[in-house]
Amino acid sequence: MSAWPSLSLEGNLIAPAMVASVDRREASEQSEADYRIRKGLTIREEISTAFRVGQSHFDTFATIANPSADATRRFIKAFLQETFGFDDLVPADGALSFIAGGRVPIVVVPPSDEKLDRRSATLSTDRTRSPAFALQDHLNEQDETLWGLVTNGTASSLRGKKGGANALSDGPRAG
Repeated sequence: MSAWPSLSLEGNLIAPAMVASVDRREASEQSEADYRIRKGLTIREEISTAFRVGQSHFDTFATIANPSADATRRFIKAFLQETFGFDDLVPADGALSFIAGGRVPIVVVPPSDEKLDRRSATLSTDRTRSPAFALQDHLNEQDETLWGLVTNGTASSLRGKKGGANALSDGPRAG
């Protein structure tokens, strides 16, 4: 993924060929109308604006010395809403922090949980488990849920139903 140095694909939730097709703008549903692009702007301009907004949210979050779980959830909620247009996030119970669109589970832990696949003291109140495992449990229990997001504010992973994963790492950032 040399075109996107901050993106690392692992697993097959989104095939590399699909990502390449999206990059070449050959995938379906890539018109301005499909993305509700504001009149007078192009997709690339919206992406650039969203990137700057997301970068500003992250820069603010990065100034917090030891972000708590609540601070990380507030950051992720604002980041997803203002950067990716998740305007339907609702708080969730248990290990989940949010549900988007009524079917996309989101697990958020603080950055002190460095590895998303390692035991989390934040989530391990009733049993020992990692954020990734908590998400996978939810995916396996819900028929209508095909994928979800797990993040610690600095690293994120999209995970699909049968244990597949595509990690979206926090690689090099534009400054």
